[in-house]
Amino acid sequence: MKRRLFIFAILLLVAGFPLFAQVVVAGDVTTIYTLGNASSDQQLATGTGDGAYEYQKNGYYAQANLYAFFNPVSYLDGYFKLYATARPGSFYVPLSLQANSYQNLLFSFDKFWARVNVFDGLNLNLPVNLYLKTGKYRSQAQNYQSITKFGLDYILDLMESDNTFNWEAQAEYKPMGPDSSVYAAFSSNYQFDEGIQRLYDDDGGVSPHGQPVLGEYAPQYMGFLGCRGINIAGSLLSGELMYGKNVAAVYSGNSFGADARYDLVIVPNTITVPIGLGFGWFEKNIDVLSHCYNGAVGIGTFDFRNTTTGSLSGGLRYRGLTNGRPIWLDLNLAGIVTQIEHIYRDPLFIASFCVDGEFTYMEKYFLGAGFVAGTLNDAEWKTKSDPKYVPLDSGGYDHTFTFADNLGYEVYAGLNFQKTSRFVVGYNQNKGIAINYNLENKPEGQYKYKLPGTNAGDGIYETGGLYVKFIMSW
Repeated sequence: MKRRLFIFAILLLVAGFPLFAQVVVAGDVTTIYTLGNASSDQQLATGTGDGAYEYQKNGYYAQANLYAFFNPVSYLDGYFKLYATARPGSFYVPLSLQANSYQNLLFSFDKFWARVNVFDGLNLNLPVNLYLKTGKYRSQAQNYQSITKFGLDYILDLMESDNTFNWEAQAEYKPMGPDSSVYAAFSSNYQFDEGIQRLYDDDGGVSPHGQPVLGEYAPQYMGFLGCRGINIAGSLLSGELMYGKNVAAVYSGNSFGADARYDLVIVPNTITVPIGLGFGWFEKNIDVLSHCYNGAVGIGTFDFRNTTTGSLSGGLRYRGLTNGRPIWLDLNLAGIVTQIEHIYRDPLFIASFCVDGEFTYMEKYFLGAGFVAGTLNDAEWKTKSDPKYVPLDSGGYDHTFTFADNLGYEVYAGLNFQKTSRFVVGYNQNKGIAINYNLENKPEGQYKYKLPGTNAGDGIYETGGLYVKFIMSW
């Protein structure tokens, strides 16, 4: 009852805001239903986790978002987001699958913040803006290098703070008008040196390793230096250099990242070639390939050390006319390399690749497809030869990630309605490391199956099926 009253009060506040402030209210609704195609012998053992194919194989995903942007005076602005999600979720699989819990469709606050332009508010006419921001939100990398629709090149998405109460200071200079900027920013959890729980972190430790150290905490903060939309010979450059301490809401030590994107204009308003380059280094406790940092779902998350990853991506954007009718073509590809160090397993090197494309006719009818290779090389991951590490790894582990067991593809077609709604019918099939990447579908909305011909103990999974998706936004 209290939750309903709270949401009603927020909605009433949004409705009344136009009386005294400039407000923009937006939202969207997304629904996906998947007809799973697994056979009965692909069922997993009861208790495997959220989204496991035990009794059901047909998936679902539904999300509703409500956003409000408000600007009561020129130097003050703010934002909040309400959301609701329904999904079967996903269990954690090292190197393969991000953990997403099962959820019912209940409204919750995702974030809210307020920001002030200090110099503007003091009526100081300076070439640099200074912003102070506070609220419940994440500070995070911009991921300029991410170009593909799969998101395989989204390698810096864990370069982020916890979604909690943070504050931020940002200095910004606009050398080429309002659409470009050079900026420097620093953000921190409001508790600063007590922003994140410290964990037992002795490499090789058996019982307490990865568990919280009672009463001890560590700082969480991030620093950024970047540029956005800098015009160079008619093309646009964006880039960012960043450092984080204990990012991704876990005791992760030091992290560094850098990304850049150059939108090369070949023919103005017709042909553009985006090029992306990214690099990331994470000291510990983050599984980059599965995009997972929640150690509570698997002790393996706490055993990663010195993960280095890099991406090179590119694309083609064509916007033209044929017989006076608009024709759009989007092509993307990316190559990713990742070197993973581990406490009790040998180092692992994995090279990944993806390609996707979409053709749109008259801005209404579209057809798309893509392929993703979780690993191009046969990557062997096994327990270190030193006998002292065998007990830590349940008696020893040895698995080779092959190309055939770690690939995925997706095809889809659909209609756009009034540029605010989208109806899609598609089919996807994803295995192993590729299980985390979709074009139109959502991994956490599909049930996970045992890969045919394997045993449950092998820990090799797949997902897929025929799906229908509908999006409406306003």
